Amino acid sequence: MKPIETVYKGYRFRSRLEARWAVFLDKLGIPYEYEKEGFELDGEWYLPDFWLPLPEADDRHKGSGYWLEIKPLSLSEREKWLLDRLVRDTGHNAYAFADNVGFKEFEVTKWGLRRQTGEVSMFKIEEPDDYLWLYANLALFNQWDLKCNIVDAFNAARSAQFEHGKKGI
Repeated sequence: MKPIETVYKGYRFRSRLEARWAVFLDKLGIPYEYEKEGFELDGEWYLPDFWLPLPEADDRHKGSGYWLEIKPLSLSEREKWLLDRLVRDTGHNAYAFADNVGFKEFEVTKWGLRRQTGEVSMFKIEEPDDYLWLYANLALFNQWDLKCNIVDAFNAARSAQFEHGKKGI
């Protein structure tokens, strides 16, 4: 099945799923750039879906942020390898959200770079209560001032209406 291209807030998303995740990020007040920059990773071209910049309250956070990849299904081994390389090559952590937008309905994987060793570790959320970890991680560790409850953000994303080829919300 071919994804439906969707326009939302000036971005032309490659799928409705990506647009719904953009609504989720907007509802939480998390800034993002869609398909900000592409990379050549060991000879393979890769374009991450979202860049989530950290607030630049001081020079310490200038240019800091996270990558976010959106997939309709669990990540393949190739996709995992690409995210591992992305984190290693850029020095920025990455998240992957796979499946539907909704509380306890999607998989979350985080790739983190260990500054001391340069190794990349992967953490996958598998327990339903771990989604609260995601909210806490977004709110506390990423220093965004989340503007609503995570369940409200899921509901807004799931109920967003888009017209094919026209601007969304």
